[in-house]
Amino acid sequence: MPRLSSLANNAAKAFGFGSARGPYNIDYLIVAGGGSGGYEASNYGGGGGAGGLIWKTSNTIIPNTVNSIVIGGGGAAATSPTSNIGSDSTAFSLTAKGGGGGGAQGVAPGSDGGSGGGGGFPGGSGGAIPNNGDATQPTQAGDSGTYGFGNNGGSGNDDPNGGGGGGGSGAVGQSDTPCNGGAGKDMSGFVTTSYGVSGWFAGGGGGSNQSGYPTPAGGQGGGGSGSVFNATSSTAGTVNTGGGGGAGVSAQTTGQAGGSGVVIIRYSGGQQGTGGIVTSSGGYTYHAFTSSANFTA
Repeated sequence: MPRLSSLANNAAKAFGFGSARGPYNIDYLIVAGGGSGGYEASNYGGGGGAGGLIWKTSNTIIPNTVNSIVIGGGGAAATSPTSNIGSDSTAFSLTAKGGGGGGAQGVAPGSDGGSGGGGGFPGGSGGAIPNNGDATQPTQAGDSGTYGFGNNGGSGNDDPNGGGGGGGSGAVGQSDTPCNGGAGKDMSGFVTTSYGVSGWFAGGGGGSNQSGYPTPAGGQGGGGSGSVFNATSSTAGTVNTGGGGGAGVSAQTTGQAGGSGVVIIRYSGGQQGTGGIVTSSGGYTYHAFTSSANFTA
């Protein structure tokens, strides 16, 4: 009959402890949902802010531990002056903050979020409300500022008329024409080009602009396009990038929805954990979560 110590050792190995499988290191990307673009109100809304982005490396994890992964949704399309912020994504006791919604001309400012929403056109009959939303991701409590990324939205433009671009994880939203959304961050060197938009995440939504001027672009990394007066080119943020939604304008009153978030985990070598969409590339195993689930180490 086997000795008790041998039985205990075999059981430990079966559950991943002892010499069978020890702790290992993981890197992870956490992106929150992007905010919606702003309702046009009078004519020109602001772009939606991107979801906050966290990139953290060399984190030790214990085999067989179960970790809850929550994926934040993008802010719903805005059909009134109150825009919609994105929802938070959470993993490994960290929170990526949902992106701020874009402002509405003369009625409501852009809201704060992981990256801030762009302000609506600051002039017009509704009065001057040039406020843009501020970024909350780099300033939340703890040391998240060393690995959490977000930027302020643009404040809007008086000449030519326009609403500001939403902030992106890599750059502020533009306040001057063409009021583009702020660029996201290029993570392709870490998570490959198979994820996000060729490896980019969390771009801000494009603002709005006067006719005859360039159409505001969404920030690289899934930000939705904005529009010019009397056009209908605004688009939603790209799903699973955390991109902000494009701004509403006179002919397309709805501020477009933000893109949902994502969590991507990687570690060196063959598969050890379970959960998410599992792939391998360049000597790494990847677990991509596009909806809420558990990662078991």
